[in-house]
Amino acid sequence: MRTVARVDPWWAALTVWGVVNAVNVLQAAGFVSRVLTGGRDVNHALGLVIAALAIPAALSLVAFVRSGAGGSIGDASPH
Repeated sequence: MRTVARVDPWWAALTVWGVVNAVNVLQAAGFVSRVLTGGRDVNHALGLVIAALAIPAALSLVAFVRSGAGGSIGDASPH
């Protein structure tokens, strides 16, 4: 297995990293809010924020597809 030295587009990789980490933090905050408040209002609002994070994630996906990142689907051979 080769190590990737450079990811292009770099901003898309950082965006995916940020979205994944933001979703993890927001899910944890939602769980804690349900325990502390006993309600789901805060959890619901955080869920909407998580849903909104689909927009930058989708933009990153488009950038990766347009750049040809990852090769063809199902291609396990090294490039």
